[in-house]
Amino acid sequence: MTTHLEKAMKDLSFVNEMQKYISDSKNELYSSIINDRRFFTSRNVFFDEQLPYSGNDSEFDFTFSGNAHTLISTWLCQKLPSVKVKDEFADRYRIAWMPKTLILMIESGCIIRKSDNKQLGEPINSYILDNRLEFETRENYAQTIELLQGTTEWSKSIDSCYIMMNQPFFYSGEKQALKKILTPDVDYIHRYRLRRRISDILRIQILEKGIWVDCDSSEIRAKCEFNTITADGFLGHRPEMWGRFNVMNEEEVESIRDIAKTSYLSMFRELIEINPPNNQVRGKGRLNFMINRRAAIRGFYFMIVNMDSSQVGNHFDYSNSYGMDPITTTSLVRNETDIEWERLPAIHHSKRIPLMVGLRVPETVGLHYHAFTNIGNFIDVENSINFDEKTEFILEYDMGRSEGRLCIFLDAIRLCRYKDGKITIISHEDPES
Repeated sequence: MTTHLEKAMKDLSFVNEMQKYISDSKNELYSSIINDRRFFTSRNVFFDEQLPYSGNDSEFDFTFSGNAHTLISTWLCQKLPSVKVKDEFADRYRIAWMPKTLILMIESGCIIRKSDNKQLGEPINSYILDNRLEFETRENYAQTIELLQGTTEWSKSIDSCYIMMNQPFFYSGEKQALKKILTPDVDYIHRYRLRRRISDILRIQILEKGIWVDCDSSEIRAKCEFNTITADGFLGHRPEMWGRFNVMNEEEVESIRDIAKTSYLSMFRELIEINPPNNQVRGKGRLNFMINRRAAIRGFYFMIVNMDSSQVGNHFDYSNSYGMDPITTTSLVRNETDIEWERLPAIHHSKRIPLMVGLRVPETVGLHYHAFTNIGNFIDVENSINFDEKTEFILEYDMGRSEGRLCIFLDAIRLCRYKDGKITIISHEDPES
């Protein structure tokens, strides 16, 4: 059977009459024509292929395919089962998938170098993905949400469906690509820990005295029927990772090989989670901690997760018990002088500043971004700031009657180096990671 790669290589060798007409004399590199000027560009063919995997019910390794020249992007996919409230309970119970189902399922994800089991770059998790979705999805937001979640409307029965989402690793930017590491002895894998118990991603309610009330997730398997789940309550269908690859003409491949013998660098953005020691909050108060991660950063995302809402299935609620933004005011202090560097009402971080730097203004209450650059989405280490141990972040909050947990993600700039078929993520903290 012909493989996707073999088909792509065959397509690459085919030259149509138009391409012949605008090619150079060797028919090797093909040019695009803009206003009568010719630019030599790539000759390549793209193809999509599922990545091989291994794992159990919660932990999965997805292996890079060999021999393709470039990995363009990856998508994580999961088939959800059909679910129905049992007939004897249909008059009192109803069900729905958790909002942003696939984001919730991703407890963690990273790229691992198999030879030494070392992590390549920072991991992703549910809240990193949610921030990137809310702030960075400028187009087709509604369609993106529809793709990554099951039916969230309450019902007695739910049809089976596929959910899927692009994964934001370092190679997936508009101008990034995972070049020249995809060889038969490739040494990198995607490693995921996923929430795949049906009780983790399905909601159930009971009608009591005319009011729908959330039930404990332990009720789900007793009150519902499923077409595919395991005896232990995990999803019956395994997750899938799909990659978009390409192959290039040999001249460009050799050119990249020559460059990569010394060093091939590209920039990308990466979110770094900060875990302050005192991040649990309740009622009114003031929270301060040091941002002591040394990195070239453009800004940072921050929000307070409503833990009471998380207990009943709303994991992406960043409001207080009154449904309002719990963060009222923020300040940055440089401790060597104890001078308050900047003090702002939190509304600036959720509305004005994201718009100013070219991010999407999120509709979700309680999401914030503080910027140290005014150049939109342009990636440049010269237009960022290096935090040190003398920078303190202070916020004032009002959670009402709810308990919350503060989350902060630095918006950092990294370098990716490709050398001799190996990848290195270069950062201030660890230049040889």
